[in-house]
Amino acid sequence: MDFKALTKEQCEKVRQWRNESLESLRTPYLLTAEMQEEFYNNVICNRNANARFWGIWVNDRFQGREYDVFIGMCGIENIERAYRDWE
Repeated sequence: MDFKALTKEQCEKVRQWRNESLESLRTPYLLTAEMQEEFYNNVICNRNANARFWGIWVNDRFQGREYDVFIGMCGIENIERAYRDWE
């Protein structure tokens, strides 16, 4: 398993997955493409955001070949500015 920077396309894929399973979410409402793009621009791309998210990738084999497969995203939220060490 690897964790990699998220792209806008991967965030859109997560939005689609999320909207298909609302019953299991803490915020059970549909997200629009515009809402997800705003999240991508304001959180994922913002080095000053109080959250960090990554794409989750696993290695898979199919017909003797190996592939990296994007399976979701994970992150941490509510990061206190005093404790950030990536700046």
